[in-house]
Amino acid sequence: RKIFRGESDGIVIRPSFLSPHVAISDIAWARLKQAQTRLPKEVQIILYRGYQPRSVLRYISRQIGAAFFRVLFPTRRDEIIQIFSANGHECDGNHIDIGLSLHGKNISFLPLSVFTPRCLQKRLRNTHRLIVDSVQQEMYRAGFVAHENATEALVMHFDLVS
Repeated sequence: RKIFRGESDGIVIRPSFLSPHVAISDIAWARLKQAQTRLPKEVQIILYRGYQPRSVLRYISRQIGAAFFRVLFPTRRDEIIQIFSANGHECDGNHIDIGLSLHGKNISFLPLSVFTPRCLQKRLRNTHRLIVDSVQQEMYRAGFVAHENATEALVMHFDLVS
């Protein structure tokens, strides 16, 4: 299923860079809508990314990002593969990245993308802990699991598992 920029069934669709739409499996879309309906009205899910076919441009951008990350965060090299791999997005539409909106305003946990320092990540997550926990709980109830890497979890990368 291809979903274009805008709003659909209460979920904001905002395709990531290089994508005109978000491709997501029908089951993942149904489960995402299920999670959204269980959230308070003031909290809205933003769908950024689903299936993305392999491309040279995406591969190169991930390699450049990984090299930059390696220089900025030499003590976090063990995270590079988890953060800069395709994380299932090249497999099917069951691997998604979402964001959150509260009262119509985006909540950003990674203002510098994955290059946001850990101390700032923790502070931003703690500021919105109740909302994040609520969304994660509803995503779990809908059959999704969050990525095991802390930074990827703040990107709000989820995989549909059941």
